[in-house]
Formats: sequence, structure tokens, C-alpha cells
Amino acid sequence: MSSLEEMLPKDSFFRIHQSYLINTHKIDAISGGRVFINGKQLPLSRHRKEALLKAVVYIKLISK
Repeated sequence: MSSLEEMLPKDSFFRIHQSYLINTHKIDAISGGRVFINGKQLPLSRHRKEALLKAVVYIKLISK
């Protein structure tokens, strides 16, 4: 998983859990410890939640 993560563009992909690497442009919602994409709930690691919020949500809010 780590080698795949390094090959993908960091501004579009984020590892939200040990077994989940997502396209950040496809996120519908983030709630608690879950990320919602196309009606699916994916687990969000407690250790990666703040990094996801900083890398994706906050940057998108600032750039609008």
C-alpha cells in the first residue's frame, strides 16, 4: 500500500486508514470517524483525521 501511495499525486489522494487510500475529490462528507464516498462509509483513523482535515477540508475552504 505504501508504494502505491507514493506513486499517486499527494494533492488528490490521501491514506485515511491502514487499508484505505482515497481520492479526496470524491469525498461527499466526513463525520466522526467515517468518510463517505458514493454512499459508502469508510473508516477514518484517529491518527490521520487531523491531517485529512488540514490537507483537504481546510485548504478547500481557504481557496474558495
